[in-house]
Amino acid sequence: MKTATLIIFILTFLLASGQTNQNGQFVQTKTEEIKKDNNISELWSLQLQKLDFARQLDTNEIKKLTFDLSDILTYKKDENERLSWLIGALGQNFQKFDVLILSAKHLGQQTYLLKLLFKNDENIDILTGEMSLKTVFELPEDMHKIYIYSFSFAFCSDDKTICLEGINAVSFYALDNLPQNYWYEDGSFNDYVRTFVGTKTNKKTGEKMNCVFAVSPAGLYNYLPFCEDLYWVNEDDNPEYYYIKDKYKQNGWQDFETKDPKTEKWWKE
Repeated sequence: MKTATLIIFILTFLLASGQTNQNGQFVQTKTEEIKKDNNISELWSLQLQKLDFARQLDTNEIKKLTFDLSDILTYKKDENERLSWLIGALGQNFQKFDVLILSAKHLGQQTYLLKLLFKNDENIDILTGEMSLKTVFELPEDMHKIYIYSFSFAFCSDDKTICLEGINAVSFYALDNLPQNYWYEDGSFNDYVRTFVGTKTNKKTGEKMNCVFAVSPAGLYNYLPFCEDLYWVNEDDNPEYYYIKDKYKQNGWQDFETKDPKTEKWWKE
């Protein structure tokens, strides 16, 4: 308990001293004026390179890192479900979709081979591909260190029809030199736990649309970057709490419950 409390205290302080607004909404303040025709993966990459509240590691420091993130990325029944089941929005109409990280294998030099389930409407596809490390940030702390890794990713179906490409963030803390997951119910620092920003391409039709997915797409301090119009907030109640707008509920969000979004497993065990 003492460790968890200390982590929350440190992160709260860092968020307060970094590039955040008065509500601690780091990502949201950076994307409010983004135009829809911009490459959001490039914008997300630039944003991840400018985390003023953390120290960016140089090339030599990165080479010394020996963490294997495979275990914390992969779905485990009744154990790591929350952080491997991701929910996102596609295109300008914010069509809801789901992703489950089935497996992850460290190929060396912080490159990972991933296998995913991708569910869009009633269709479920298996995607495979790689995540390759781009940048690393470190938040020093007395008992352990917190890291934010930025990867480029590319996942495709076996027939190459569906492809997801872009930039993502993965954060964790190191305990006894082993990576450990964390998740805060109040939403603090969750922007960087698992957030994928990029595009979905249909190779057959040539259709390409924005694709953003994360651990929690709505809630207290939880939202998908570059998807501002998807949400509404109650300024008189809690302006830090993000709700899905009614006009987008028909796009797969009908049964999505902000306070308990993961009530029904859509995959077979």
